[in-house]
Amino acid sequence: MRFSALVKALVVGGLGVLLFLGVARYVFSADLGTALNYALQLPPHTLAVALALRALTPLIHAAQFYYAARSLELPLRFSEAVLGVYSSLAMEYAVPVGGATEVYRVYFLARRGLPLSTSLGTTFLHRLVHSAAAAVELAVVCAYLRTPRYSEVWLALAVGSVLLLNSLALAASRSRRVATSLAKVLGRFTRRVVEVGEVHLEDVGYLATSAALVALEKVVAGYVGLIITSYFVSSFSFLASLLLYDLVLATFWLLPIVTPAGLGQVEAVQLAVAVELGMDGTSALPALILYRATALLAVLPQLLVALARSGVRIPRKKKHAKAPTSWRYSWERTSPYL
Repeated sequence: MRFSALVKALVVGGLGVLLFLGVARYVFSADLGTALNYALQLPPHTLAVALALRALTPLIHAAQFYYAARSLELPLRFSEAVLGVYSSLAMEYAVPVGGATEVYRVYFLARRGLPLSTSLGTTFLHRLVHSAAAAVELAVVCAYLRTPRYSEVWLALAVGSVLLLNSLALAASRSRRVATSLAKVLGRFTRRVVEVGEVHLEDVGYLATSAALVALEKVVAGYVGLIITSYFVSSFSFLASLLLYDLVLATFWLLPIVTPAGLGQVEAVQLAVAVELGMDGTSALPALILYRATALLAVLPQLLVALARSGVRIPRKKKHAKAPTSWRYSWERTSPYL
């Protein structure tokens, strides 16, 4: 990431945090001073356990992608899967736009000369498994947890929309026309896109392994949220933690994203859901802040290191000096695509 992009991300992220604190103070009447004091009282051993578990989540995510790739017989090594997934997750902070992670991941695989259709299929098969797991998770949470009707309807629509979008994307990845068009676009930035390939599910066992790892990641996210939040909120259950820290995140990318990884935006939505669940805003606020802090401290450094080592850069146009000749000759000399 260039220095100017880093500064921009820090500034926008800081504004997101300030906006979230303003919403917490003036919309949900949270006492910011008291919430900060609560956050500082979290036992060090609890924070250490949360950090250790959070540090494992990118590796679990990479393993899911690896087994999804194996199910489609994509010749991807586990080390490449780790590097590609870690660096693509870093894009959530570098380019705060929904879908940037998937676009970068396909670009990463294309740079390594892997079949484009299979790379697309793997990417969206992985997302589809996540969406299906979220649908099951929502059904379980709504069945056993008394959730507000508004949250149930909103989450059901969001989960259903994400599931539909990922299904359509996976179906589109099987189209040779789509893959050929995308290959032409990517060919402008890398010369390794040479094979379109095909998408066929070859091994259901690998796909089941990927689904099991998706469930494991959700359990880890829910448990981290549980051990942090239960210190500040009494009678906080594991199902409530899944709702607050996993399902909200799973559907957040349908909303317009402005800040890096939704910093401040995600927490504002989570706080609204927490208040709907009957939690006090002042008590929920430190838990949300600390949960985000575990990601920034335990996960983000790993992602940035992987992004630096990936050797893949965000394509950008270069400025060229205008040649004192005809317009056509000048364009042919300066076009980065010729």
